[in-house]
Amino acid sequence: MTTVMEIQNLTLEYPVPRKYRKEKFKPSGVRNISLQVKKGEVLGIIGRNGSGKSTLLKMMAGVFPPDSGTIAIRGSVSLLAGVGVGFHKDLTGRENAYLYGALMGRTQNEIDDLIDEIQAFAELEHHFDRPLRTYSSGMKSRLGISVATAFRPDLLLIDEVLGVGDVSFRAKSQDKVKELIKNSGSVVIVSHSMGLLKTICTKLLVLDDGCILHYGDVKKGMEKYSRYMTPNQEEKIKVEPPKIKDKELEQNPSFRICIENSMANWRNDRSSIRSQLISKLNKKLPMKRYMETITDVKSKDLGRFENIDQVDFSVLPNKFVIKPQDGASNNGVFVLERKSDQTYYDSMRRISCTPEEIIKIYLDEFQRFKSIHLPVYIEERFDSANPNHPIPLDYKGFCFGGKVELIMQRDVSKGREASKWTYAYYTREWVRLGEIRKGVKFSDELEPPGEGEELVREMERLASSLPLKFCSMDMYNTKNGVAFGEATIHTGSYKSYNKYWDEKLGQLYMEADEPSDKEISEFLEKYNEIF
Repeated sequence: MTTVMEIQNLTLEYPVPRKYRKEKFKPSGVRNISLQVKKGEVLGIIGRNGSGKSTLLKMMAGVFPPDSGTIAIRGSVSLLAGVGVGFHKDLTGRENAYLYGALMGRTQNEIDDLIDEIQAFAELEHHFDRPLRTYSSGMKSRLGISVATAFRPDLLLIDEVLGVGDVSFRAKSQDKVKELIKNSGSVVIVSHSMGLLKTICTKLLVLDDGCILHYGDVKKGMEKYSRYMTPNQEEKIKVEPPKIKDKELEQNPSFRICIENSMANWRNDRSSIRSQLISKLNKKLPMKRYMETITDVKSKDLGRFENIDQVDFSVLPNKFVIKPQDGASNNGVFVLERKSDQTYYDSMRRISCTPEEIIKIYLDEFQRFKSIHLPVYIEERFDSANPNHPIPLDYKGFCFGGKVELIMQRDVSKGREASKWTYAYYTREWVRLGEIRKGVKFSDELEPPGEGEELVREMERLASSLPLKFCSMDMYNTKNGVAFGEATIHTGSYKSYNKYWDEKLGQLYMEADEPSDKEISEFLEKYNEIF
C-alpha cells in the first residue's frame, strides 16, 4: 500500500516567555513524533487540551516548520482547521470556494464543475452568495467541510470540525469522508469525540504533553486514553519512548534522540537492571563514595545534614563547599572562604554573607527551584590549579564506551547565573573547536590546561569502571591534582549541539558497546554497600 505521508522524529517546541523562564516551565509543542499514513487510512489524533494535536496537524500542512525531523508527503494536502480558517470574511461563500480551489491548484473550469456540489452539500442556499462575516460558526464549518472534501485531496487534514452541525449534517460529513477514502484518499483528523473517531478511524494516535502515548490499534488506544483521562491511584499510564528503530538512527544518527530514548526507557521501566543502575548512579553521594574507592585525589567529607540550619559554621575550616545532597544544577552550591570579620565570601555568587544569610539564601533557592533538596553535604574546598580562576575550571569529558571523544571546558567564576559562564570545546587531543553548541558564551581567553593528558587519562579510567554505554565525566583541575566532580548519564546539554556534532555524537553513541545485564548485575552486587 502506498505511503501518503511519513514523519520521522518530528519536534517543535514553542519558546517559554522570558518572564516564566525562571520557573522552569517545560516548553510546549511536540517531540520525537514518528508515524506513517498510507492510502485509504484514517488516522485519528486525540489527547488533552494542549497536548500538541493541532500543532502536529499544522506541521503536517506545512503551516509550522519543525525544529528537527522530517515530513514527507506524496500528493496534494488540504487543511481544514477551525471555523473559517483560510477564508476571507468579506468574500461570499461562493468567492471563498473559488479562492480555496485556486490555492489547491485547481483551474477555473474545475471549480466551475464543482461549485454547485459545494453549495448543495453545505446546505447554505442563498447564504452562499452572502459575505462570510454574516455566517454563524456552524455555517462556516459546513462551508469549510464542503470545500475541503469537494476537491478530493490525497491527504485531508481535519481539526475538530467534522462533528459540527445537526445530526443529519454530521452523518453526511462522515459519509463524505468515507467516500474520499474509498477513492484512495487519506485523512488525519483531530477530535475530542471518541464516538466519531471510533466510527471512522483505522488508526489512533494518543498524545500526552507532545509525546506519543499510543500509536496503532483504535480500540486499545481508546482504552488507554480513557484510563489516562480518569486515572486511579493504583494505575499509572506510561508515556512510551519514541519508536525510533536502530536502523533509522543508523541512517540519521542524533545524540539528542539517543539521550531522549535512554531517558524514556529509564522512566518507563524502572524495574530493568539498566534502569536500576541509572537510578543508583544518579545519586550524588553514592557516586562520590564509589569514586573515592578508585581515585587518589579526594575532597575531605566535612559532614552531612538533613537541613542547612543544622550546620555549625564555627567548627568548619576556612575554606569549604556546601552542596545539596541531590540536585542537577549549581543552585544551592556555595564555594566559601572565611574572612577576618567572620563573614564568608561566596565565589559562586560573588558576595559576602554571614552564616545566617547563607542559610536564608539556600532556603530561598530551595523554594524557587525544583533542582535541589533540603539535605546538604559539606566538603573540603580545592584551590584552583590556575591562579587566574578562583574556582577550579570544570572539564566535562564525553565518554563513549569509556573513551573520551569530546571535552567541554567551563569557567563559572563570574557568578552563579549560567549566562555569565564561559565555554570552550576541544577534541580528545585538545584541538580547539568552534562554537559547536547553541545558547552558551564561548571565550577565546580559555586555553587547554597543561595537565590535559592527565585529565583525559583520568576521565577514561573512571568512565571505564562504570558499566555504561555513555557518560559525561566531570573533573576539576586543582592544586591537589585532577579531582572527580560528578558523572552524568543523561547530560543536560544534549539538545544544544549543532547538526554536525549532534550527528557525530549520535554516531559514536550508536557504535559504543552496550554493557550486558550480567556486567551490570555484577557491578551492582560488588558495590551493593555503596549504592
